[in-house]
Amino acid sequence: MTKKVYAFMRLLEEYFTNYLPVCAGLSKNTIKSYKYTFKLLLQYIFKEKT
Repeated sequence: MTKKVYAFMRLLEEYFTNYLPVCAGLSKNTIKSYKYTFKLLLQYIFKEKT
């Protein structure tokens, strides 16, 4: 993986672990739904790229 990919993954992890539950005050189920959506998006991007 490239440095950009690692940086993106770190930011995404920070978004899910700190921003959404702490700053935005979202529920665990909402965060779980957001994670699933990002997973689908990243899988689509990878599929289209290859």
